[in-house]
Amino acid sequence: MKKVLIILCCATLLILGTSLNVCAYIDNTGGLVGCFPGHEKDYDVQGLIESWLGDDLGFDLLYYAKVDDPPGTSGGLTVGVGAEGYYGTFNSDVALNAYLLKAGHHGFELYYLPTTEQEGVWAITCLTNKQGIPKQISHFNGFVPIPPSALLLGSGLICLVGIRRKLRK
Repeated sequence: MKKVLIILCCATLLILGTSLNVCAYIDNTGGLVGCFPGHEKDYDVQGLIESWLGDDLGFDLLYYAKVDDPPGTSGGLTVGVGAEGYYGTFNSDVALNAYLLKAGHHGFELYYLPTTEQEGVWAITCLTNKQGIPKQISHFNGFVPIPPSALLLGSGLICLVGIRRKLRK
């Protein structure tokens, strides 16, 4: 009788275990800004994050790299994918401040990293089918901060070039 109960319990756990959503157990690196329909190029990513925060970031975001059909690498960004295609890891040679997960034509999820991170975990959480199963990732985009000092340095260099040209005339 004891063996029968153990076998029934194991069978029940096996059946339930395969139907559970893995994403519920993955704590994404960063905060979910939201899920958005359509294509990310139709949106102002920085504006979405600032609206979510209710405050200005204090710096500009720069698109860094995109990995199509992960797993893969683009530039210094590497994205790994779990067996089901809707969770995985990221590793970057520069610290990211935001990333988005695209699920084909179904839309994208945007995540903000309050402290820049070079590595982390991700999972599609809100782009699901009618049964609640997450869509597979089609690409991963990373964004890096441009500190105000870099903008000032760039502006200063442009001014120096302009002054030099003016003095040559």
